[in-house]
Amino acid sequence: MRILLAFAALAAASIAMAQDVPEYVCLPTDDAPAIDGVLSDDCWQAAEAPPVFHAVGQDMGPAANPTRVRLLMDAEALYVGVDADVAPGEMPSAQMRDRDGKVWNDAGLEIVLAGDFTTRDYWHMIFTAAGC
Repeated sequence: MRILLAFAALAAASIAMAQDVPEYVCLPTDDAPAIDGVLSDDCWQAAEAPPVFHAVGQDMGPAANPTRVRLLMDAEALYVGVDADVAPGEMPSAQMRDRDGKVWNDAGLEIVLAGDFTTRDYWHMIFTAAGC
């Protein structure tokens, strides 16, 4: 009976945690944005507002430096627009690494895309200041 109750408590906790995960809906666009590092195209303004980013670690509090990400898609591509602040007087640091190197040790942005929470299928991407 204890095992069943522990399993039920664990299942309830998992469901509650899944409900707290922010959802971002990637909107389709008829006009692809210019790939120029500037997020001034009308399509970026129409994209859904980004969720609050959190630092990875024990406290999982809001990220120290605000980062705004917007996603768009068309029939050919997924477009990721990133506007990331850095601390005053600092520059992001990263090393050039081989494919699938330890880029998570560098200053960067990590994005995990999943269609829903009912499958284990997802895409995991890490972008760094070195372009990795």
